[in-house]
Amino acid sequence: MDYVIRKWDPDGDGLLAGAQHNTLDEPWFGQVHWLINLYHAALKASAVMARRMKQPGVAERYERMVAKGTPKMVEMLWNEQYGHFIHKPGPGEEEKHGSVNGCHIDQVLGEFWLLNLGLDRVLPQDKIRRTLESLWTFNFSPNVGDFRKVMTDGRWYAVEGNAGLVMCSFPHGKIEPKSGKKNYAGYLNECMTGFEWQVAAHMIWEGLVEKGLAIGKAIYDRYLPKDRNPYNEIECSDHYARAMSSYSAFMAVCGFRYDGPEGKLAFGPRMQQDNFRAAFITAEGWGSFQQTADRGNQTGSIELRYGQLDLKELAFDRVDRTAAGRAEVTLDEQPMAARFQAEPGRYVVRFPDGFHMKAGQHLRVRFL
Repeated sequence: MDYVIRKWDPDGDGLLAGAQHNTLDEPWFGQVHWLINLYHAALKASAVMARRMKQPGVAERYERMVAKGTPKMVEMLWNEQYGHFIHKPGPGEEEKHGSVNGCHIDQVLGEFWLLNLGLDRVLPQDKIRRTLESLWTFNFSPNVGDFRKVMTDGRWYAVEGNAGLVMCSFPHGKIEPKSGKKNYAGYLNECMTGFEWQVAAHMIWEGLVEKGLAIGKAIYDRYLPKDRNPYNEIECSDHYARAMSSYSAFMAVCGFRYDGPEGKLAFGPRMQQDNFRAAFITAEGWGSFQQTADRGNQTGSIELRYGQLDLKELAFDRVDRTAAGRAEVTLDEQPMAARFQAEPGRYVVRFPDGFHMKAGQHLRVRFL
C-alpha cells in the first residue's frame, strides 16, 4: 500500500496522478474514476488489516486519505447531468486515451470489492446506485450486434443476437480516446464477462436484483453449449481468471459476509427470502445455510459439512414483515446460550466466549 502511495499519490491527497498502471495494457492518466475508487477501497481494506496487526497509526493514515480523497473524486468526476462518473485525462497528447466522458463499466469497481469484503462504502450510496442504473440504461444491449455495427473496433466476444453489457458507451457524444495503440478503443467496445459479472454482482448487492440477474442470464445464454463452452467464458483469452468474478454474483445473492479473525458470519439473501438455501465457504470449512420466514417469524440455520468453524457472531438480514424480540438457539437440537440483538435491518446472535463448530453439526436460530 505504501508503494502505491509513494508512486501515485506522493502528496497524500487521496487521488492518483501520473501514469497509472492497470489491467488494460496501457497506463491511464489524469483523474481516473475507477482507479481512484479502487485505490480508496484498497486503502480502507489495508486500514482494517493494519488495525488487526495492532498498527493504529498506519490505519488512521490510510483512513484520512480516504476521507480526503473521496469527496474530491465526487467533486471532480461526478456529472449530475449524465448520472455517472467521468474520466478527466491528462494534459499531454499521449495522455488522452481512456473512457473520458463515456459511461465506463468499472467506474465504481472499488465499491464492488468493499461489498465483497463486508466493508462499508466510501462513495455516497445514491451516486453508486445512479451509476449502476446508468450502466444498465446506456451499456446493456439485448442485441450487441446493433452496437458493434456502429462501434466496430474490438473483439467479438458477443455477436449478433447476443445480449451483453458493453465496456463503455458514449450516450452524451463521444470524445475519441487517443492512444499509441491503434486498436485501444476496442477495449471500450467489447463484452468481457469478468467485467460484466462484477457489475451484475454489484447490482444485486445494491438491491437492483432483477437487472443484475438479467446481465448474468445474458452471459449464461451466450455460453450455452450449442454456441460456446460454458466452462470457458472467453475474455481476453481462454480460461481467463477474471471470468471467475461470476462467484461474486453467488455471494451477492446469498448476501454472504464473513470475517474469519473476528468469528463473524452473516447472510442476507437478495431473493426468495422466505425459503432460501445455498452453500457457504469459510476459512477452514464449508457447509450450507438455510433461511425461512413464515407468519412473522424468521429462522436461519447453518450446517457444517466439512472442516471447522470458530464462531462468535451469526447474523441474518431481517425479512420484511417479520419482527423479533428474542431468539431461540440450538446446536444439534440442544439449547445453546446466546445473546440476541435486533439491529437496523438485521438480527444478530452473539456467543461471547465463542464456540468451535465441527463438521456434521447443525446450528439453528429462531427469531421470535
